[in-house]
Amino acid sequence: MVLMLLTRRTAARLLTASVLIPALACTSARGVKDGGRRAVAPDACFESSAIDSFSPVGERFVYLRALDGRQYLLTLDGVHANLPFATAITLSAGWSRVCSESGAMLAYQNLGRTVHCRILRVQAVANREAAERLAGSGATTKPEP
Repeated sequence: MVLMLLTRRTAARLLTASVLIPALACTSARGVKDGGRRAVAPDACFESSAIDSFSPVGERFVYLRALDGRQYLLTLDGVHANLPFATAITLSAGWSRVCSESGAMLAYQNLGRTVHCRILRVQAVANREAAERLAGSGATTKPEP
């Protein structure tokens, strides 16, 4: 009887641990939460036919305004020193819908030459100021799974 009780207790503890440990692992992989809200802007997508304008935000980010008023911060594949002075920023052909890690490319003109860069992340933002804050905060990189 004592052995059976001990076995039930052990089984209950193992069951609790098997449920609790994966739940904690998933929580930490989803990023830092701040008062129930995500501290990082969520990933988003946009339709290439809905683009109104692009403008650089530093050397690694581009702010995008859509025709419907939605706004996004695009994180590029690296530092592009001349991006703040770029002209003719466009989405490379072939992409009707752009999402984070979709492989979509951005192109811009720099000193008469076309520069291509991959879009790593698309994040919805409220306005340009929010995009600038997000770009400056370092919160644009995805948390490790």
